[in-house]
Amino acid sequence: MFNRSALAWLASGDRIDREAAARLGRVLRNKYHDCWLADVLGEIRRGQISARSVRALKDAAEANARGDPESALREMEKVEIGRAGTAFRLRMDFERAYAMHRSLRTRECLDAAERLTEELSNKLYPWLKGGAEIEHATCAGLLGREGQALSELRQDEQELRQLGFLDLRLRAEGIGADVQTMAGNPWAVWPTAEDVLSEWWSSTAAPNRAQQVLFDLSQASEYLDYPYAAYAFGREAADAMVETPNRLTEALTRMHAAALAEAAGLHEEAMQQLRRSRDLFGRVPESAVTFKYRLDADVAVAGAQLAKGDARQALEQLEESKRQSAEAPTFQIEFQRAAIAGIAYADRKDTAHAEQALHEAIQLESARLQSLPEKRERLAAVSESAPVFHSLVKLLLTQKHDPRAAYGTWVEFLSAGEQESIEKPEKPLLPASGTWVGYVRLDDRYMMWLATREGVRWLRVQASAQEIDESVRRLLSFAADPISNTSTMEREATWLYEQLIGPGRGFMRVNEALVMVPDGRLTELPFHLLQNLDGRCLGDEYAISVASALRRADTEPALIRARTTALIVAQPSVGKSLAQRFAYLPDSAAEAESVRKYFPVSVLLTGADATLQRIEEMNPMPEVFHFSGHGFSNGGHGALVLAGDSIRSPSFLTPERISGMNFRGCRLAVLSACLTATGERQGPSNPESLVHALLMAGAREVVASRWSVDSSATRQLMERFYAELAAGATTPQALRVAANAVRRQPGHEHPYYWAAFQVFN
Repeated sequence: MFNRSALAWLASGDRIDREAAARLGRVLRNKYHDCWLADVLGEIRRGQISARSVRALKDAAEANARGDPESALREMEKVEIGRAGTAFRLRMDFERAYAMHRSLRTRECLDAAERLTEELSNKLYPWLKGGAEIEHATCAGLLGREGQALSELRQDEQELRQLGFLDLRLRAEGIGADVQTMAGNPWAVWPTAEDVLSEWWSSTAAPNRAQQVLFDLSQASEYLDYPYAAYAFGREAADAMVETPNRLTEALTRMHAAALAEAAGLHEEAMQQLRRSRDLFGRVPESAVTFKYRLDADVAVAGAQLAKGDARQALEQLEESKRQSAEAPTFQIEFQRAAIAGIAYADRKDTAHAEQALHEAIQLESARLQSLPEKRERLAAVSESAPVFHSLVKLLLTQKHDPRAAYGTWVEFLSAGEQESIEKPEKPLLPASGTWVGYVRLDDRYMMWLATREGVRWLRVQASAQEIDESVRRLLSFAADPISNTSTMEREATWLYEQLIGPGRGFMRVNEALVMVPDGRLTELPFHLLQNLDGRCLGDEYAISVASALRRADTEPALIRARTTALIVAQPSVGKSLAQRFAYLPDSAAEAESVRKYFPVSVLLTGADATLQRIEEMNPMPEVFHFSGHGFSNGGHGALVLAGDSIRSPSFLTPERISGMNFRGCRLAVLSACLTATGERQGPSNPESLVHALLMAGAREVVASRWSVDSSATRQLMERFYAELAAGATTPQALRVAANAVRRQPGHEHPYYWAAFQVFN
C-alpha cells in the first residue's frame, strides 16, 4: 500500500505520477482513513520537502527492500531534516528503525520504534503506526522480551485485521509465530502457518510473507527434532525469496538451510545451498555487514567439506577465507576457523598444527565465556565447542598417547559451562568416594574411563559406536513399551553390559556409589537396566546417578529433616484446547498428598492455582520442589505443563523460565511426569534440557524420567522414594529401593513401570 511504487511516484516529479499518487491518496483516506500519502503530497506542494529528500527516502526504502540496511541508512543522511514536513519525517523514521533492525542494531531499533509509535499515536497514519508497532515488538523479542513481544503482536494482528491491511497483518502473524517458537511453544507455528499460507496463496501479498512463515516452520521443525522437515521448509523459505529483490535475506536463508541440511546428513544439499549463498553474497553491495556474512559462508563451506571427509579441501578453503580477511571480523568466524583447522589437521595426522589450532579454539571459547554473565548462555556456547574437545581428546589418546592430558581436557569440557572460563585443573579431579564411569565418543568408537580416588584409567569399548548406539536405541524403545518382549530386551541389556561395563568391572568399588558420565547416544541410556550374565541389573548392585559437570558429582545427599521446606505442584488444570493432549491424571493429587505429609512446612499448588506466576513468586525456591503432572519433550527441548487456557497461549515451565529463577537453596527437584529427562540425549551442554536448567539454576539433584510413565506406578514409586529419603537414604539409594519395590509388585515387573526415573547431578 505505502510501497516503493508510491514513493517512486512522489520522487519522479512527473505530472502523471503525481496525479496517480494523489488519486491513491484519496482512496487511502476515504477507504482506510489513512491520510499519510495525502499529507505528504501537501507537504511537497508547500515546498516543505525537497526533491532530493524525496529521492533519498525512495532509495532508502528500496535499499531496505533488497536487504541492504547500511545503504538505507546512508541514503537517509541525505534528507534535509530542517525542511521536512511531519508526515515525510515519520516515514523516514520508520525506514530508519527498520534498517536498524535489519543491521542488528536491536537496541537502537527498539528505542527508535518506541519514539515513533508514541508520535504516531495522535496521527491518522494507521499503516505507518502498524509497521512501527511490529518493529517495536520484533526488536523486543530479539532482546529476549518474548512475553512483551507476543502481547504487542497479538494486538497488532487484531487492529490490522480490522483495518484490512493484509500484508502487514501476515507479517505480524509470522513474526509472532517465530517469537513463540523461540519462547518454547513450537506448536503455535502450525495453525498460524496454515492460516497465513492459505491467505497468501489466494492474495497478492508479498513473497516475504511466505518466506517468514516457511522459515518459522523450519525453526519449529528443528526445535522438535525433525531434521529433514526442518531442511525442507528452510529450502522452501529460501526459494520464496527468489521472487523478491532481497538477495541478502535469500543468501542468509540459504546459509541457514545449508546448516539444516548438514544436520540431516545431506552433505551434497548443504554444499549446493552454500554455493548459492556465496554467489548471492557476491551480488549484494559491499558493506561491513555483508562482508561479515560472506566470510561466514566461506567458513561454512570449509565446515561442510570437513563433514564430507575432505580435510585437505577444508584447509584450502580456510586459507582462501584468510586471504580475504586475515583478521576475522567477529569471534564466531575466528573460532570456527581455528576449530575447523584443528579438526582437519588432526584428520591428516598433523599433530603439531592440530594441537596448536585446537588449543587456540579453546582459548577463544574461554574468552567468550568470560563475557557471558548467565550459566545458560555459557552452556549454549560450550555446546558449540564440543567437536573441538572431542578432537583434542582423540589426538591426545591416539597420537600423543597421553591419557592423563586427555582426562584433564575432558574434565575441562564437562566443567566449562559451570565456570566463567575454561580452566585446566592443576591436578586430576577425582571422586572423594565411589567410582566415576565415563565415556567419550571418538568417531567410530567409544572410549571408557574410570576415576576413583586412586586415579584414572582409560579402556577401549570393543564394539563400534554405531553398534552401541543402535543397541541403546533398541533397549530404550523396549523399556518404554510396556508390552515389549522382556527376553529380547534382556539380551540387549546383557550385550550392552558386556560392552560398556565389562571392561572396567574389576576396577569399580563394590557397595559404593556409581556416577555415570555419558557421552554421545549413551546420554539416553538407563544404565541401571544393564544386566550381567547372571541376570542381575547394574542397578541391583549400585546406587547410580548421572553427572554432567564433575564438580557436582560429589553433591551432598538431599536428606529430609523435620523442617525441610517444599513446593509441591500437582495436576495443573488446562483449557479445553489442551485437555485432549494432556489428559487428567487420576493419581497426581494422591501422589501430592503422600509427598506433602513429609513436609509440614510446604506449599501445595493444584488445579487452577498451579500457574507459572505462582511458581515464579517462590523466590527463593524451597529445599524440595516436587512436580506431579504432565511433561513433554521436543527433541530435547522439555517443559512442564501448568494451568493455562489454550495452545496459542499455554502456560509452560520451560528451561528458559527456570534459568531466571532462584533454585540455589533447592536440594532436590523431582519431576514426576513424562519425558522430563529426554533432554539428556543431547549431552552435558544442552541448555534446553529441564534437568540442566534446574541444575544451572542451583538445584543440587534432579530426579527425572526417561520416557512416558504410568501414573499409578509412579505414585507408588514416589511414596516409597520419599519414605526412604525420610529414613536417611541418599537420593540414588532411595530411588533404587523404590524402583525395586514397584518391580516386585505383580503386573509391574516390566521396566516400563519402575525404571524410567534417574538421579542427575
